Amino acid sequence: MEKIKYKNMKNKFSITLPTLWKSEYIFDMLKKYDESEYVKEILLVDNAYDPTRDLSYIKKLIHIQEPHNTYVIPAYNKLVKNSTTDLIVLSSDDIDFDVDSYLYILNEIQNQIGFENAGIIGAHSDNFEENVELDPAIEPYDPSNNKTGWGVLISFHKSTWMQLPEQFKIWYADNWMQMVMPSKIFQMRRFPIKTKMSTTSASPEFQAIIDKDTEEWHKLLNKIQNCIRLKLPVEIY
Repeated sequence: MEKIKYKNMKNKFSITLPTLWKSEYIFDMLKKYDESEYVKEILLVDNAYDPTRDLSYIKKLIHIQEPHNTYVIPAYNKLVKNSTTDLIVLSSDDIDFDVDSYLYILNEIQNQIGFENAGIIGAHSDNFEENVELDPAIEPYDPSNNKTGWGVLISFHKSTWMQLPEQFKIWYADNWMQMVMPSKIFQMRRFPIKTKMSTTSASPEFQAIIDKDTEEWHKLLNKIQNCIRLKLPVEIY
């Protein structure tokens, strides 16, 4: 597919992401977001705030400076809550992709059917392979052919968002969305994304927190299954 020719740039998006500044891609991506005509604002939860770090060149930045690491999932909730547009992109900080091509696709979805009707769109694991040609397709999420990485780049209408349970800190946000949120869940294929997956979370310092997340995830699954078995309302928070 030839490079997308941009048009109908009337829709504006909120780009939202947390960071600990460990990714080699983060500064270039902030610049790309800032230069895109589709982007109204960039909301960044800074979980490793350094007053000497100069971000003044990012004109659209809303810089949420945390006094300590609040972790990924609480940051996601804060980012969505504080966004001022209805069109949200929730991004990991360890990916690199063609911002305008991606937002053009979302812009066309908004123009054609309205983003509130489009469900929640994540990534497909094929996108991370080398030499993927840009020929985007959006299809229902299928865990049998999507191996990993759905949650590194998620887009949705703000009205479809449900707050993530904050007993999770790093893992299981995407699992929870796929299982609990009432919207349809989709995946975008044939859209090249460069990544060094889990640049931050793979650090040994976070292993105990990830283990706790896994414990909490299985508790939540058991709770839901028991509620279904007993025909009781499912309370997940």
